[in-house]
Amino acid sequence: MNIGLITREYPPFFGGGIGTYARQFARALAGCGHRPVVITVSDDGRERRQDERGVTVVRLPFLKGSDWSGPHPAIATPEATAAFRTFHPVSVLAMELAKALPRLIDEFELEAVEAPDTGALAWFVLNERRIGGTWPRGVPLAVVVHSPSRWVADLNGERTGPASEHLMAMEAECAGWCDGLVTPSAGMAGWAEATPCWDAARGSVAVVPYALGDLEPRARESATGTPARDGSRLLFVGRLEPRKGLETLIPAFGRLVDTGADLHLDLCGQDMVDPRTGKRLGGSLIGALGPAAQERVSRLGRIAPERVAHLRGGTRIAVVPSPNDNYPFSCIEAMCEGQVVVAADAGGMREMIRHGVDGLLFAPGDVGACTEALRTAHRMSEAEAACMGRSAAWRILNLCGNERVVEERLRHYRAAASAVRPVASPRPGVMVVDARYKDPLPTLLLGAIRDGIGFAHGWTRDDHGRVTAFATPRGGTVRNGRAIGPLAVEASLAAALGPAGRDGVVRVADTRQLAAELLAAGARGTVVPAVVSRVPGPSAGARLWRRLMRR
Repeated sequence: MNIGLITREYPPFFGGGIGTYARQFARALAGCGHRPVVITVSDDGRERRQDERGVTVVRLPFLKGSDWSGPHPAIATPEATAAFRTFHPVSVLAMELAKALPRLIDEFELEAVEAPDTGALAWFVLNERRIGGTWPRGVPLAVVVHSPSRWVADLNGERTGPASEHLMAMEAECAGWCDGLVTPSAGMAGWAEATPCWDAARGSVAVVPYALGDLEPRARESATGTPARDGSRLLFVGRLEPRKGLETLIPAFGRLVDTGADLHLDLCGQDMVDPRTGKRLGGSLIGALGPAAQERVSRLGRIAPERVAHLRGGTRIAVVPSPNDNYPFSCIEAMCEGQVVVAADAGGMREMIRHGVDGLLFAPGDVGACTEALRTAHRMSEAEAACMGRSAAWRILNLCGNERVVEERLRHYRAAASAVRPVASPRPGVMVVDARYKDPLPTLLLGAIRDGIGFAHGWTRDDHGRVTAFATPRGGTVRNGRAIGPLAVEASLAAALGPAGRDGVVRVADTRQLAAELLAAGARGTVVPAVVSRVPGPSAGARLWRRLMRR
């Protein structure tokens, strides 16, 4: 099959596990005789194509530089800038995908496309399809549930603001609008099906582990024998953030050193700001250790995957202490290397590791239990560690072997293709405008009125050319005082608004208030980003009055 894989992270740009997944799954597909087309980002504002070992890579314009300060100048339209500021920087890529994906499907004869949940990269594509936009018939768009923003925020204890709430809602809508959901762990499938805003029916999320890709040969080597490694070093790979379990690992390490254990801890990953304290998590936790333990911690920062692989090759013990993680590649890679893995008994680690056979598990968040598991791993003889490492490698080969995973994923694509969501039928609508509205009517909104959609509005542009971006109408998006411009309202709902003028248009005092009332009455709305209506901004006097009222 010809498969399109959408990802923001792809070499030479690397970050977290989603990028690793995309690279390894693309190579697994290619190795099994299929044609993967990775659709990712460029760094120069141009669209270009590459061929990498049987994997076609299409790069689309994204951001400028590495500071994420805005869209690349080549695509920095007022609309892209508005999405960047209102939703999330990755929304810039999502908008480019909406423009490019239909033609890329035709160019490469793609039979299925998948996108990650994180960042709602498929939102503009799926929203356009939902309101009648062109989409190649019979081509499914599946969403892979890796690490939903709501799940991450809950684990990290983050406060959510308007932008993050927008993004979380858009990720959930992608899950509801796509043709199939798949995730690597039963734990994450359970979360998606139990989280009300995701609207995923029980049993609707397929569970298929990640493929090993290029890691498979190394796992086969480790399954037959592992070399002697330094048993005095612990290796942690991942961002230093609350959800990764550093608040368990670092105190446990401190206890071991304080009781005389000859251990060192290598931390590979960016030290993130703890949203609960405003301080760097890793630095804070290490600073709370005694002097002897502090000297034995090496903060290596964000390093290239090649260097991580080198460290694994010389370290006996890998630690994956996350109190809840989906199916972390840090655990997969450690098992492929034949390391002794000490992990929290949670999430995907619990599904990968059989305690005492393929690794050691401890109760999530329990510093004492983590301490004892690390002590057990440290005291293993070389023969015991080698035996557990071989078992880990065989286990991960059986779970994540390329042929097995690719076949299961192809089966899921085919099931999604037979269930591609049809575009809802159009319904008659009526244009409703603010009584002060003078511009030509954007009648394109009428095409968005379909079964299940009661009203539609677009984005807006003020007198200075600045665009305001909107996601799907919800209570919070229409009660924030921003004008939303003209509405298309389903005819039966519009009948209650009063008579239309000679031009067939209903005029009301405030379309924003009308949208809020429609939502309160149970009507469902949609947004049409292609429609950008000019809406005059508030006068200087009104802006001053608003500032005074906020004091």
